[in-house]
Amino acid sequence: AWCSRTTRCSFFIPLCIAFLLTPSIFIDIIIIIIIMVKYFKEGNVIVLRSVASGKSLRIMPDGQVNGHGEQGHLARFIVHKAGKKTIKLQNIQKEHWLRIHEHGRLEGLGKGGEFCAFRIHKHDGWKKGEKIVSLESIKFPGHFVGILPDGHAKPAHDTKQGPHGSYEVIFIGHGPEHHNAPHEHEHHPHPPASAPPSHAPHEIAHGRVVSFRSLNYPDYYIRHKNAEGWADKIDGSDLFNHDSSWRVVPGLADPHGISFEATNYPGYYLRHQNWELFAHKSDGSDLFRKDATFYARPGHAQRDLTSFESSNYPGHFIRHQNGRLRISPDDHTPLFHADATWTVVAPNHH
Repeated sequence: AWCSRTTRCSFFIPLCIAFLLTPSIFIDIIIIIIIMVKYFKEGNVIVLRSVASGKSLRIMPDGQVNGHGEQGHLARFIVHKAGKKTIKLQNIQKEHWLRIHEHGRLEGLGKGGEFCAFRIHKHDGWKKGEKIVSLESIKFPGHFVGILPDGHAKPAHDTKQGPHGSYEVIFIGHGPEHHNAPHEHEHHPHPPASAPPSHAPHEIAHGRVVSFRSLNYPDYYIRHKNAEGWADKIDGSDLFNHDSSWRVVPGLADPHGISFEATNYPGYYLRHQNWELFAHKSDGSDLFRKDATFYARPGHAQRDLTSFESSNYPGHFIRHQNGRLRISPDDHTPLFHADATWTVVAPNHH
């Protein structure tokens, strides 16, 4: 009993001294303890509501992340402690963990490894009862979990602790009894089309090697560079000519569509990830196949040319923007239409 009283005294006396000398520091300590214990205790189930979108962060069945959730099964996360002020978040679907992967990709394809660890940053509003936090990648410091106002995932390297990287923590409960939740509608912000797509006026034959020239920047071509997709000005070098030549193959996710295979890196395909385009090696997953499949459409700016629509984000087309290739929704502006229109030409590498 004496040891018990001594232990309790050794804990409370410093706290009392801290309160007498610096009440504000004392209050901050208590707040941090309450935050960590109540909301981020091992085994807790929480929901993270995006400040930007007003909806909850959720992981879709195919592993894509968006900010269109409510409080159903797609948006509930099990807290796993990973260190001091550090957690990992496992969706109650169990096979999906939130992670920031290479190139700032926010996705739900983690397995609980190093890419899934996040440092908790509480916002000043905690003292006023506003339970807002930001989540910073441990593997990639300075990269935060981000959601745009339209609910789409934001590249982590472009996200800090502003509204796009801020979340209200909603405590659901503790333990397995909270792992069951009402099923949400499992649609993406832009659901896949159900009917087979129509093609551009000129079919691009499967197996053909071609290059893609920008309509509004005629000296610029689609190429890969350091595994990223760019519209770059032709320089006549062998490297550029190889990087800007693509083999058109049947769509990896739908043979009605097409995929673009790098001629100098067989097995690497142009795919979108967090809206930007990359040349990545196929990992055989459903997500990769969908991200790497596009449909040839009549050109937005010129009907006898071609625009390329994403297979899993209908209404999103390949465009260049500040040189970088990405998929973006048609905003019906002349600039978008020009940026998203391409001329299919003979390959730069012969």
